[in-house]
Amino acid sequence: MEEKKTFWAWFSPSQMKITGTVIYRGFNNEEIECTMISETPDHGTMWKDIRCIGLATEYLRKGQSGEFPIIDNFDDDYQNLEEEEVSIQSPNSNKNWN
Repeated sequence: MEEKKTFWAWFSPSQMKITGTVIYRGFNNEEIECTMISETPDHGTMWKDIRCIGLATEYLRKGQSGEFPIIDNFDDDYQNLEEEEVSIQSPNSNKNWN
């Protein structure tokens, strides 16, 4: 059996107001609503009210919407990233960074 990749799930009420939330599958197969995920226990953010809420294994869907409108299309954008090759280009050159 393949070992699941695990992430640290974090929740900040202050961050939720701006970015909204995402739903991940928890380590014990439960759903976890969080404001961010990290690959280490060091979240490295400025949110003073952030707390670890457990381990997560995979993205499921967008949760609540925040005030920041870019997150509203997160599910569509996430799906597009999985389905097509993304070209990253420096704004100061014509070079692609794929």
